[in-house]
Amino acid sequence: MISLDKEVTRQQYTRNLIKKMEFINKYHLKKKSNETRQPTLSVIIANYNMENYIETAVSSCLLQNELADQLLVVDDGSTDNSIKHLETWKHTPNFKLLSINKNMGKARALNYALPYVTSDYILELDADDWLDPDAVFTIKNYLKTISEDVSILYGNLRNWKQIEEYGVKFMYIKKGKQVRNKDELLSYSFPLGPRIYKKSALNAIGGFPIIHFENGRLYEDVSVLRELINFGRLLYCDFTIYNTRQHQASITKKYYSKWNDYLKYIQ
Repeated sequence: MISLDKEVTRQQYTRNLIKKMEFINKYHLKKKSNETRQPTLSVIIANYNMENYIETAVSSCLLQNELADQLLVVDDGSTDNSIKHLETWKHTPNFKLLSINKNMGKARALNYALPYVTSDYILELDADDWLDPDAVFTIKNYLKTISEDVSILYGNLRNWKQIEEYGVKFMYIKKGKQVRNKDELLSYSFPLGPRIYKKSALNAIGGFPIIHFENGRLYEDVSVLRELINFGRLLYCDFTIYNTRQHQASITKKYYSKWNDYLKYIQ
């Protein structure tokens, strides 16, 4: 007779294996030809001391079935070996490495990259996360059909937990939901993502806001969404191409307790 603990472990192993095989199988998908013009898409990564994970993030962008038009990585004054890892790709086509000498925070790092963006849309990828192999292809198919008044497209998040001795363990898929106004935005179970920004909308609001709260270093995603919802619609579609990694060094985990202070500040 199998004990309950062993049965739970076996079930978890099976779930983990299934999700990883689904991910691997996406490398074998064949892209359908389409002669209509597709919107252009860039990926921006802001990195700060994520040397253990940044290679996975960048590799997931470069191993796409359909490559993004640009991949821009901003190293935000890292004090670890991140820059050494990133320099290995500096001669890769459509890859651009930008470096800031002093850590300025994620919002400033993303703003630093915006003048270099030449695409219609921008996908923001965290340095400790990664994309499915069909992410760009899937996103572009959605972008072809959305209306002009949409400032952000977003979907679902696949969550993994970092287990040092075993790599990552699949946890669950966080399904998104439609956000129509600021009240619904602030009651959303963050993070909202993946976030695909319309570049012209970002330009219209002056980029990612730098607020006084924590010198603009926290909740830059919520701050920019609060501005963009005044400019255009936030559109949810049911797709899953973005993988988030739960680990001890993640900013979300370290500063979760400050969320209520942030809400008081913006209200």
